[in-house]
Amino acid sequence: MSGGDWPEEFRILALNGKLDGTALVYFERMVPHWTAESPTLEHVMNRMLVPYMTTITASKGLKLMTSEKSKSRTWAEHYQYLTYVAERSGCSDLHVLQSLCKSAPPYLQSAMLTRLNSQRVDYLQQATELVAFAIEFEANMFKQEIGRGQGSRGNRGRGGRFHGGGRGDQGGRGSVARVDGTETRSCYNCGEVGHLAIDCPGKENSAAKTSPRVTLAVGTGTNADSCTWILDSGSSVHLVKNEKLLRNAVDCDEQYRAANGDLIHVVKKGTVVLRTIVDSNEVIVELSDV
Repeated sequence: MSGGDWPEEFRILALNGKLDGTALVYFERMVPHWTAESPTLEHVMNRMLVPYMTTITASKGLKLMTSEKSKSRTWAEHYQYLTYVAERSGCSDLHVLQSLCKSAPPYLQSAMLTRLNSQRVDYLQQATELVAFAIEFEANMFKQEIGRGQGSRGNRGRGGRFHGGGRGDQGGRGSVARVDGTETRSCYNCGEVGHLAIDCPGKENSAAKTSPRVTLAVGTGTNADSCTWILDSGSSVHLVKNEKLLRNAVDCDEQYRAANGDLIHVVKKGTVVLRTIVDSNEVIVELSDV
């Protein structure tokens, strides 16, 4: 009831009009005793709730509160659930705050615990702030997952997981084609055919003899980036989709095997110059036979 300063007697009468069945019978029988104790609506409602109240032990309440949040329950609903269980089991507001963090999903629990301020005593206020954080965290995570999904659909083609790859009849026709053949890859470490350097049996022995290597993830900052292919995982050859990335390009007729086992037919070869920053110094890497 709002919109006026209603007397307590009228408020209690309005509550009487909202009840029916056994609840109404019980209310009409007990309301004279309750109003004699305290003639307020709040007191009458609290006394009315006593026979319908579900009470549980503190240990059972803590077990329920610290159980992982149900996926079907929103964060607002979960917070209301925790406060209700705490009230029914006699747990404190501090238990509500702690249980909110402990019941969070594993991917979110650590982030919430790092934001838990043990010096604050406004436990429920801090709990509502963590609820808002959890909602925002999951919303951002959902957006990132959508973005990654769209990126994968746009970049993956039949030729393997090559950025800008795809069917032979799309952009750059004639530059690369799939052909059949046999295993020709050789290990970068030992030179044997049949495995890559990352799986080389003699990798541990040769590791101490080799000098440290730096793996670079390079972008040219141009529109040609979307057509650039870089084969890693011990590959001894680098391929590009766009001929414009090559310097002194010449015609050739060679075949190389991709990571997924497919043979790639290469018709152009040249040199690519990459620039990057290592330890605050510009480093220029020149790749030949690309």
